[in-house]
Amino acid sequence: MTLPLIIAGPILRRVTQHEFSLWLATTAPISGELLLQTVQHQLDHQQTAHQHRLSLVDVAEQIQIGERAWVVLIHAQCELPLDTELTYDVVLPQGLLSALVPTAHNQAGFVFRVASRVHYLLHGSCRALHDPCDDALATIGNDIADKPSSEWPDLLMMSGDQIYADHVCSPLMEKIHRVISCLGLYGEALPAERITHSDDLLGGYLDERDSLLPNGPKGKPIFSSTDVSNHLISLAEFSAMYLLVWSPTLWELEQTAFLDRPRNKKAQAELGYLTTFASTLSQVRTLLAHIPTYMIFDDHDVTDDWNLTGTWQSDAMAHPLTRQIISNGLLSYWLYQGWGNEPQTFDRHHVKAWGRAFKPAALVNAELQQVKEAVLAFDSWDYQVETTPKLIVLDTRTQRWHSSSRPHRPSGLMDWEALMRFQYRILDQDEVIIVSPAPMFGVKVIEVLQRLATWLRQPLAVDAENWMAHRGSANTLVSIFTHAKTPQRFVVLSGDVHYSFAYDIEVRGRKSSPNLFQITCSGFKNQFPEPLLSVCELADRWLFSPNSPLNWLTKRKSLRIRKRDPNTKGARRLVNASAVGEVRLNYQGEPNYIGLMKSNGERIDFPPPKGQAE
Repeated sequence: MTLPLIIAGPILRRVTQHEFSLWLATTAPISGELLLQTVQHQLDHQQTAHQHRLSLVDVAEQIQIGERAWVVLIHAQCELPLDTELTYDVVLPQGLLSALVPTAHNQAGFVFRVASRVHYLLHGSCRALHDPCDDALATIGNDIADKPSSEWPDLLMMSGDQIYADHVCSPLMEKIHRVISCLGLYGEALPAERITHSDDLLGGYLDERDSLLPNGPKGKPIFSSTDVSNHLISLAEFSAMYLLVWSPTLWELEQTAFLDRPRNKKAQAELGYLTTFASTLSQVRTLLAHIPTYMIFDDHDVTDDWNLTGTWQSDAMAHPLTRQIISNGLLSYWLYQGWGNEPQTFDRHHVKAWGRAFKPAALVNAELQQVKEAVLAFDSWDYQVETTPKLIVLDTRTQRWHSSSRPHRPSGLMDWEALMRFQYRILDQDEVIIVSPAPMFGVKVIEVLQRLATWLRQPLAVDAENWMAHRGSANTLVSIFTHAKTPQRFVVLSGDVHYSFAYDIEVRGRKSSPNLFQITCSGFKNQFPEPLLSVCELADRWLFSPNSPLNWLTKRKSLRIRKRDPNTKGARRLVNASAVGEVRLNYQGEPNYIGLMKSNGERIDFPPPKGQAE
C-alpha cells in the first residue's frame, strides 16, 4: 500500500490571540509555508485577506519516530484577530493541506476562531476503542460539521484517558504491530527477563503480556489493571496506538487480511467494535482540525492506578521494566498531547533532547535512559491558557501527596506545593475554568466504598482515588475554595468516572460565597457497569439525603451541594452513557447551560437545581 503524506491530523491545538499551534503526523518530512488568513464576507461572496505567511523552517519542529514516520508541531507566535472567522492551511510541494485532508463544509482552508471570551465549550474523557458503545466524539463532530462556524464551540477539553495503554484487545494489538511494521517505527532495548528488544514483541505475546510484566515485593503484579494481558510496553506501541486513535488513515492498511484472520468469539466481537470505531474517525478528524483542543493525562494514558499509592509508585519505579513503560507512556503523552498544550514550555533545546528517545535504539542506547529519566523527573505538566475565563489544567498524577507513615493508603491527588501553585494561579481572578481529571466533588457513597476498601488494604481493587481520600489534600482544597480572596465563579470540568453529573456548590455561612460548579462528563467511549451504578446512586440518595447527619461526617461539610437532575425519565442524577459534555457560559463566567450529547445524537440537559442542598 502506498502511504499518504498525512497519516494523522491536523489537530488544532493551542490557539490564542498571540499564538497558533497545529499538530500532525506524516510519512516524510515536510517543507513549505503556514498560511493564516482572515475571511471577509461581502455581498454573500467570500473574500480572503492575507494576514500571515510563515515558513515552516521557522515555525515547525519535526521529530522522526520511524523510517517512514514524523510527528510535526507547527507553533507560530503571531497576532490573530479575536471573534473573527479565520482559515489556516499549509502550503506543501504536494499541494495544500486542505486538499489532502477533508475540511468542514468542503471549504478552502480550515476555518477556526479565536474567542475573546469562552462562551461555549466541549469536554469529556475516557475513550476506550473496543468498548461496545459508540464514539460520542464522532457524533459531536457530525453535529459541528452541519453548523456554520459562528455556532462552533470555542474549545474542546479532553480531560484524560485519551488512550487505554493498559487495556488493549488482541485485534487492536495486531493492528498496532502492523502499523509499527508499515511505518518502521523505531524499537528499543527492554530490561525484561524473557525479551531483550521491543522487536521481539511484534506478532507475538497476544493476551500474554501479563507473563512479561514483573511482580512487586509481595509477589503481586505491579501493574494493577485487571486487563493487563495486552498492556502497551514499547515506545513504538504507544506511538502506533495514538496514531490509530487520531486518524482513520492507518486503519485501511491491509484491511482485508486483518479482517479475515481467524479469531475466537471474544476477539471477533472486539474486532466488530473496532471496525465501527474506525468507520467514524473521519468525523472526529474534522472536529479536531477546526476546534482548538487541549488535553491532560489520567491513569490509563500510562497505566491503571498510576501513582495511586506511595507503595505502588515505589514498587513501579524500583523495577527497570515498569519504570521504562511509565517513561514511554509519559514520552508519548508529551509527543501526542502535552507538546501542543503549551508549546512554549518545550523550547527547541527541550524538543531536541527528548526527541532523541524516538531514534533507533542502537544509535542512542546510552542516551536513551537519560532522556527517559528526564521525562520521569519533569514536573510542569500542568498549564494554563489566558482565555476569559482563565483555563487552568491540573496535573493530578505526577505531583501526588503520599503518606510517609501509611504508603499503602491512597495518595492526595496533588501535594501541598502543587496546590499552593494552583492557588497562586487563581488569585485576583473573578472567574476560572478548572480542569481536574477526577471530580473534585464526587458521589459520596462511592467515596465511602473506596474508603472501606482502603481500610481493608485493597485500594487498588476499587480505584480508590478521589480528592477526599487524603486528609491533607482534601482540607487544603476546601480551604482554597473557602478563602476570602478566592474567585467568585469556579467551573470545574472533570471526567474519569465513566458517568456524568453536575453539582452547584456554595460555602456554608458566607453571604458572598463563591459559586462552584462541578461538571463531569465521562466517557467519550466508555460506560460504567450496570446495575452497579444504579445501586450506588440509590444508596447515595438514602445515606446522604439533604437532611442526613452523615453529610456532617464528610470532609466537605463546610460546602452546600445541590445536585442537578437531568431531564431524563426517572429520578437518576447520574447519566450512564457515552457522551460529550456541552457547557455554555454567560458573561459572568457562570454556566447558563450544562448538557450532554450522547453518542446516539440525543441531548440531555442539566437544568439548575430546585431541591435542598446536602
